[in-house]
Amino acid sequence: MGVPTGIVVNRSDGQDAIIQQYADAVGVPVIGRIPFRRAYAETYSRGSLLVDCHEELAENLSRIYEELLKLRGGKTPPVPALEAFAASHSTQQPSDAGTADGYKEITVISGKGGTGKTTVTACFAQLARTQVLADNDVDAADLHLLFTPAVREEHPFVGGLKATIDASKCIACGKCAQSCHFNAIRFDGPANDAIQKTYRVEEFACEGCGLCPRVCPAGAILSEKAVTGNWYDSTTPYGPMAHARLGIAEENSGRLVTQVRNHAAKLAEDLRMARILADGPPGTGCPVIASVSGTDLLVIVTEPSVSGVHDMERVLDLAAHFGVSALIVINKADINAEQADRIVAIAARHRSRVAARIPFDHAVNEALMAGKTVIDHGESEAANAIRTAWHEVEKELAIE
Repeated sequence: MGVPTGIVVNRSDGQDAIIQQYADAVGVPVIGRIPFRRAYAETYSRGSLLVDCHEELAENLSRIYEELLKLRGGKTPPVPALEAFAASHSTQQPSDAGTADGYKEITVISGKGGTGKTTVTACFAQLARTQVLADNDVDAADLHLLFTPAVREEHPFVGGLKATIDASKCIACGKCAQSCHFNAIRFDGPANDAIQKTYRVEEFACEGCGLCPRVCPAGAILSEKAVTGNWYDSTTPYGPMAHARLGIAEENSGRLVTQVRNHAAKLAEDLRMARILADGPPGTGCPVIASVSGTDLLVIVTEPSVSGVHDMERVLDLAAHFGVSALIVINKADINAEQADRIVAIAARHRSRVAARIPFDHAVNEALMAGKTVIDHGESEAANAIRTAWHEVEKELAIE
């Protein structure tokens, strides 16, 4: 997009050298750090502005803002290379076959981002040991960061249409740019034999609506199907995994979620696995709907904050709409007792219940910085609470 960029490290505990190394490698400055403080989480949980309650944070954010202003008009960072997944050369099945005649699908979701959804999912995968894994959060997939899957198969995903302008045919009349509702056509394309400058399509801004080919009098514009991502069949230490990666600024993530779920179902059937454990996307939009419909059990990871409770209630409404049972896990449950009690009451009204309360625990942040799950990191209050949550999930599935 050509936008000057800086990095702000949140929940910084002075152990973020890996971020600084990445920033140096790609030429993006780290313009500030926000410390990891329980007091900040408690203030946020009440719905208060942190800058109104923490003078030192207000000063820190002011400095960050000043650094941000310095980036205006500066160099834009290069487009980083796509992260490469390890390839597996095995022709064997991705995991030992089970004996189940059918499977249950457990989907972990959250009403908002940053509640700890993927952290909980990764721990569940370790505790369950045998299942098919699915990362349905295709817009920002990161379950692979903890499990380092080896890719067995890679497939392109065709998600929509993209327009392109043939500069050799463009007459620079400008009708395409005048008609585009998304401001996706720029007058800075290459010259041709007749004119010095032509129009071109800005790839990230194009919505593939198909209008510009219709208005072009020269027939210089094509609207064609485009590969907008990839989906993968991989192996992990905890079972086969279906996952995907959507391209930058691409859409149709709901369709890609469906592709991931369909492949996970095929793996479960072929390998006679009893469970699919899916890491779902946050929010209540199209990819969430694609993750929720038809699943057997939802685990909603929330936090006792004003926004967390509000968004959890929206997800519970979505679960009710699709007739899916839901359990709730409260992360950082002890930062706001009043909001935690609200969660229990709201759950009861929606015929749901709280399966576990994970306390605010520095061990969680330490585990993630080390690239480990909370279970792997060692004994902690958070790890014990997650074990309780998984036990409740197993009980719920047995009841069903």
